[in-house]
Amino acid sequence: MNKILFFIVCSFIYSQPQLYWDLGVAISTYPTPHNNAHSIDLSTYHRLEGLKKYYLNDFSGALFHFEQLNSENKELILYEYIDSYYSIGDYLNALSILNNANSLSDNILYLKSQIFIMLNNYDDAIFVLEELKINFPSSDYLDIIKFDLEKINLLK
Repeated sequence: MNKILFFIVCSFIYSQPQLYWDLGVAISTYPTPHNNAHSIDLSTYHRLEGLKKYYLNDFSGALFHFEQLNSENKELILYEYIDSYYSIGDYLNALSILNNANSLSDNILYLKSQIFIMLNNYDDAIFVLEELKINFPSSDYLDIIKFDLEKINLLK
């Protein structure tokens, strides 16, 4: 029986099939057909990886991925993109992204006011907070806006 097993193993080895095994996964030198319907877009990959880093508070890593995005994907994560710059203290880059944005939601406008406060530009912060109060009357930020307006008036 041992001679037969030895003969089978040797014949397999000497036939030199182009197949290698690594931790139970076969690796072949022959190409496999790819189905493009399930391939992931590179920009989508960077958006997801950037969001993972953002929610782990790795803002520099998140920005690396966010910078790779196309404009369509940047619009999807606009708040996280701006907040990453805000969180690392790069307020001017955050403002430049805000100035190029098409539409701003209430949370992005509130973040814009916070950026102005950090830059000691209290007049612009008040203007943004008032705009937020007028344009989003049912916003969840209304109580915070009132508090921030009082705080800015004390700082001035």
